Amino acid sequence: MEEVAKYVDEMDVTVHGATPEIHDAFNGVKGSYEHVMNNIKEYAKVKSEEQAICAVINVMPHTINNMERIMLNTALELDGQLDSFVIQRIAPSGRASGNQFFIQPLDVNKVMEVFKRLKDENGFNYEFCDVFPYCSIKPEYRDMLPKGGCNWGTEVCAVFSDGSVKRCAMGSSELTNMADLDTPEKFQEFWNNNPELQAYRKKYHLDEKCQRCEMLDDCGGACTMSRFYGDPYAKKNLDKNGRPRTGHDVLAME
Repeated sequence: MEEVAKYVDEMDVTVHGATPEIHDAFNGVKGSYEHVMNNIKEYAKVKSEEQAICAVINVMPHTINNMERIMLNTALELDGQLDSFVIQRIAPSGRASGNQFFIQPLDVNKVMEVFKRLKDENGFNYEFCDVFPYCSIKPEYRDMLPKGGCNWGTEVCAVFSDGSVKRCAMGSSELTNMADLDTPEKFQEFWNNNPELQAYRKKYHLDEKCQRCEMLDDCGGACTMSRFYGDPYAKKNLDKNGRPRTGHDVLAME
């Protein structure tokens, strides 16, 4: 662990339930909760003060009513070693295809109330990996959310173990491979001129309602992937001219 730790800026682990049994059942691997917590504790022993430990919490049907218990139990288990919670949703991609992990619009402010209260009472810090549509969030909770929309494709991209590069970690299309971007100049050319990245930054995937929304600059159109048909930039969702299917986040107000 000590040899690996020096190369890690931040270690994130996903917690799927308020108890080891619920977490293991969701993962389908008995003992996975204990294993991940032990690894985090070992990492905490050797990391520097600049390196962070974060617990990823997925907002999904089986967690929305147990969010407070999940977060309090996780903080207790890690006993002061936790720097922040990373809040995300599960996109309909890969093994998660379909809408079984989508929460309902009415549930959004229910979980936001929990986040706000735990922040005020326990000093919890949050990083929102997924952007939520501002139109569905009560004004008193919006200060917790990042402004400007999702930064996948504008500030960061996903690089996988085989070198493949995607705009979003949950995205469908491989844009290039790091083996072909072996100089800073080649990467900059790709980053500035890739057609999907250009289209995404111009928000071609948003429908007219979102494009005209007064909160668009803050919200950015929320999560591009959170749609019943999945990634609008997937090949199946492109028209004959290569433009993505337009729509909006499933949690956006109709």
